[in-house]
Amino acid sequence: MLSTPLAVHDHVRRRSHYLDVAVGTPVQYVLEKVSSWEEGFVVRGGDLLRDLRLRIDAVVGGGELEIHLTGPERTIIPEPCIRCAWCVEACPTLVHPAFVLEAAQRRDLKMAERAGLGACIECGVCAHVCPSRLPILDAIREIRGLKPG
Repeated sequence: MLSTPLAVHDHVRRRSHYLDVAVGTPVQYVLEKVSSWEEGFVVRGGDLLRDLRLRIDAVVGGGELEIHLTGPERTIIPEPCIRCAWCVEACPTLVHPAFVLEAAQRRDLKMAERAGLGACIECGVCAHVCPSRLPILDAIREIRGLKPG
């Protein structure tokens, strides 16, 4: 495969561009080509809810379909967890995300594994439905970083 179709969604300017891009092309080059890059913007790959951030020097792979460009991150101060269990009900793999968040805050890997960390697919639905806007997905990624091996 020498090239791949790629959609660039500029959420700041509310424009989308559809391109055929050579595999291995730097993301920065693609964004400059469609006049969408500004310092401080966040670049995400794939589905927007998964929050897979791309570095500007990343290259387009054969499986890329979408790049999302959003404005600079705003600091969100989360509310306390209200124990609504929306994250648990929304989780497609039956993980207990709020329990994983608590485990990450305690840096307790065994507690996170009891909450179902191994089944998590990082889809981001838990963080999306959370009325307290808790950083659940960030906590999941952080506690996975503590795993040996």
